[in-house]
Amino acid sequence: MKANEFVKNFGWDEARIFTNSYAGDIDTAFKFLKVKDKSIQMNDGSIEYDFHIDDLKRLVESHELVFEHGSIDRARKYADSPYTAPEIKVVLDQAIADVESCS
Repeated sequence: MKANEFVKNFGWDEARIFTNSYAGDIDTAFKFLKVKDKSIQMNDGSIEYDFHIDDLKRLVESHELVFEHGSIDRARKYADSPYTAPEIKVVLDQAIADVESCS
């Protein structure tokens, strides 16, 4: 499964904890079987996870960026404002799409 499926199943807090504690090639104590070559391979019952850790980090960063505005709606409103710089709008729109893909 993809990183967004991981977030759907375990939530933003687990994703944040994992990305903050990831430090190379480790076997972790909770739920994860193996982390190798920056990929997570996990077996939780019949669910297999195999995705690049950087994808999960990007989703966590997107979530943090969106919720700096308080909610997805407020972030979207800010992105759509005529006063928002185009490069900020692009980044914020991508972050919103990332967060929505995990809902």
